[in-house]
Amino acid sequence: MSRRLPPLNALRAFEAAARYESFSAAAEELNVTHGAISHQVKALEEWLGMPLFERRTRAVRLSAAGRGYLPVIEAAFNQIHGATTSLLQAKSDAPLHVTMTSAFAVRWLAPRLGRLWCEHPDLDLRLHEAPWMSDVEPGTAGADLVVRIGDGSAPGLESIPLMSGTVTPMCSPRLLEDGPPVERPEDLLKYRLLHSFSYGPWQDWFAGAGVGNAHVAHGPTFDDTNLAYSAALAGQGVGLLHTALTGDEIAAGHLVQPFDSGARDGMGYYIVYPAASSNLPRVTGFRDWLISSVDS
Repeated sequence: MSRRLPPLNALRAFEAAARYESFSAAAEELNVTHGAISHQVKALEEWLGMPLFERRTRAVRLSAAGRGYLPVIEAAFNQIHGATTSLLQAKSDAPLHVTMTSAFAVRWLAPRLGRLWCEHPDLDLRLHEAPWMSDVEPGTAGADLVVRIGDGSAPGLESIPLMSGTVTPMCSPRLLEDGPPVERPEDLLKYRLLHSFSYGPWQDWFAGAGVGNAHVAHGPTFDDTNLAYSAALAGQGVGLLHTALTGDEIAAGHLVQPFDSGARDGMGYYIVYPAASSNLPRVTGFRDWLISSVDS
């Protein structure tokens, strides 16, 4: 049997406005404008064919019909909320699928896993590697949450900054001690360049440093960014590495930055997930743990 029901948004506006007996307070709770609440309530009254509020100069009061309608609608919303919470809690024991680059997983996450297990011993974490994160979205390939490098843009998704930083040339100090001097960006062309996936990032870096038509098509190309980090640490060449993942090596003197300029702006790490997942304890728990672990 078909149910004849009022619009859900109109019911939400009425329920909030009726609880407060204030359109302004309802607008603040629902994060909409006062006019939007007024419009939705009026639409509901027209749908029902009766007034639910008495409008006064600076206030609104529930009408007799509104006072009788509120407990029923409020109970219905509470029932929906309770059923939804139970459903999400039942789902909270499911594995958490997280996608990230291997460099982030190996260099930042792996050393902190012991702390994660101590704080979340029941978390069933499933890690998935993606070589480049710009086009990876939660929900694709079974990912509940993605740690993505980029500028944070993620239309229709929650995007929370995790770590700032930039991509810049780095190498072992031993490499520079044994090789030709590096005083200008073009001097790096005398060294073996380490590439991740393509020659494009190095081409972009040299162009940004004012070196046009730099011949960068030499040196090994890795399809795993973590290999480029390892090769740079081993003194095998100069890599374009992310400052957020190399702080310990730079502080210890195992890596040096010949130049401070980055390949481009907007290369921070972000936590990205669907807004609907913000109700899932396994997603929010891991998200909050990531944020709290940045400086540890």
